[in-house]
Amino acid sequence: MKKSSTELKDMAKERLTGHYGLLIGALCLISGTSLIVSLLLEVAFAGNSIFTFVLYLICTVIVSLLLTIFTTGYIKMLLNISRGQNALLGDLAYGFSHQPDRVILLVILTELIAAACVLPGILLLIFGVLANFLPVTVIGILVLLGGCILAFCLLLSYSQVYCLYLDAPEKGVIQLMRESRHLMKGHKIRLFYLGISFLGLILLSALTCFLGMFWLMPYMGMTSIQFYRNLLGEI
Repeated sequence: MKKSSTELKDMAKERLTGHYGLLIGALCLISGTSLIVSLLLEVAFAGNSIFTFVLYLICTVIVSLLLTIFTTGYIKMLLNISRGQNALLGDLAYGFSHQPDRVILLVILTELIAAACVLPGILLLIFGVLANFLPVTVIGILVLLGGCILAFCLLLSYSQVYCLYLDAPEKGVIQLMRESRHLMKGHKIRLFYLGISFLGLILLSALTCFLGMFWLMPYMGMTSIQFYRNLLGEI
């Protein structure tokens, strides 16, 4: 039975009771690690040469992929809490011992899919601007807008891949993406509405210099987990 956004949020609040400290601590650890590594990279590659810049970009991409594995571990914590299971700070490293290549490939494939959708529009737009040819520029803008919409829809279709991976890390990347697409059939608008329903709280968090996001992110994450479990028929 489909749960409304309000029902999913109420269930998320109930599950989060007594777990906010752990989840906020996990977010602080991930954010702090990301900040420290970013600063170290900027110091290590402070030169102005193209070679240094390319090395900086490569290292940044590698670090981002590794941090994604930690983020997947955070999702594991949310999933455990939602099912009434124990969640530990050590779960952040879950992905490193359970097919980490799956997580990395999922990130790369979804990013490539999104890029493939918007690239034609970007190229047309650049060509139109450089050639000072208005019709091509207009077409480029329209194609880019269409590509962004297509990319957004596809990303919604593949939004459940990380939860599916956590439930079955032995499954292949293509299988996980296929299962996510199957689960999300007829539910993309539901997920979109669920996401924008947090917009007001996100804007309010701006009044606290976004420090309120450390409270809001576990709430949003747990609600998304409840959405996933509702898709599976668990709740």
